[in-house]
Amino acid sequence: MFGFGKRKFLASAIRTTNRREKSLGLGVRGIERFILGSAFEVEIDNQGRIIIPEILSQYGKFNKELVFVGLIDRVEIWAKENWDKQTSELAKTTKDYIEEIGK
Repeated sequence: MFGFGKRKFLASAIRTTNRREKSLGLGVRGIERFILGSAFEVEIDNQGRIIIPEILSQYGKFNKELVFVGLIDRVEIWAKENWDKQTSELAKTTKDYIEEIGK
């Protein structure tokens, strides 16, 4: 699941729409509906917490343990079990790429 600030979300929505118009791929409108139509605006409370809507929690297969991954322009929210699997696979497949970047 992704978390964007409002401005970043709107900019991403515009980019998605522009890409759709240039794309010849099938199903692009459906993907656009799924991603943009599944978006929720959440409020941050006084303690810096958010409530993840139940439908998104179910989609993300969230349980009690979550991992928040801060990226350049967004945050990703993962179920810890899924994050652990993802990072294990990435550690195997990106080693050479990371070494090349470091040169």
